Amino acid sequence: MELNFYSLSVLYLVYSFLGWVGETVVATVKGRRFANRGVASGPFCFIYGFTAVLLAISFADRPSPLLLFLGCAIDATVVEWLTAKLLERVDRRRWWDYSGKRFNVDGYICLQYSLLWGALGTATVLWGNGLLFKLYGLLPQWLVRPLLWVSITISLLDQLGAVSAEVALAMAEGARRVLGCDIAL
Repeated sequence: MELNFYSLSVLYLVYSFLGWVGETVVATVKGRRFANRGVASGPFCFIYGFTAVLLAISFADRPSPLLLFLGCAIDATVVEWLTAKLLERVDRRRWWDYSGKRFNVDGYICLQYSLLWGALGTATVLWGNGLLFKLYGLLPQWLVRPLLWVSITISLLDQLGAVSAEVALAMAEGARRVLGCDIAL
């Protein structure tokens, strides 16, 4: 299928949701209670959707499996590192910490997860995207296209709201430290 706004929106939304499901299940099992792993309000981890779109565009020509695996591992690891740095800077906390894992860089990325991202990215590019595009192709476009516009708009507003709230909290915390008083938001 041709990569365009609609097909990339499908990838973005589906993989953002699947990423949230995976992260939430793992965190819930580890913590033995429900843990919402998304930054935004909705059931999405947008790093997964963004990375899926990046990989679909980067590897549309489908290089050899080894080059695809390495490319997916590198691209996803760079996105993970940048996201970790950004979230920590905005939210003033670490959303994940790989310090206890071997071959980690500042606890933000590690070899174990880079290999996992390479395998998942390869599976996504080789099989997952094709399956999603086939399912997408079965749906009537007169219905899907407006739904995608609405879904993308809602997800962007959700992300902007989450970032705005985190920035406002960080500013209030900074003002509290400087002024020595609480600021209500």
